[in-house]
Amino acid sequence: MKRTATIGALAGALAKAQGQFPPIERTAKVDFATRAGAKIKYSYAPLPDIIKACKKPLSDNELSVMQHIYTRGDDRVVIETVLAHSSGEWVSSCFTMVGESKDPQAMGSLITYGRRYGYSSILNISADEDDDALSQMDGKEKGQPDKTRH
Repeated sequence: MKRTATIGALAGALAKAQGQFPPIERTAKVDFATRAGAKIKYSYAPLPDIIKACKKPLSDNELSVMQHIYTRGDDRVVIETVLAHSSGEWVSSCFTMVGESKDPQAMGSLITYGRRYGYSSILNISADEDDDALSQMDGKEKGQPDKTRH
């Protein structure tokens, strides 16, 4: 995580905004079988729903979220999420994922996935069910996407 030297004003504004965030419904459902044969079901809140739910509380408290996308090497996509306050204070976090395909639609899905996790993480929002189901996957599948933070 990167940040400005001080984050007191940002932290206070974020605490107020978090108290104003409405519950976010997990309206999207996923039901699939892994390569190892395990059946996985979970629900999550889509990125547009998360942004819509948080937009007014963030704005009312002079906070903004920016997300930047860049690549690292041939197969890594990095989503940098920045939470900024009108005081000039900011914090940022990066989420690196491995893209298995060069297909634009597949990359778009991967980017949306990363943006959703980055946005939720920086605001401390739980927009997904617990990842307990992922413990059923074999090691190869657990590594996709690469959820490494730096």
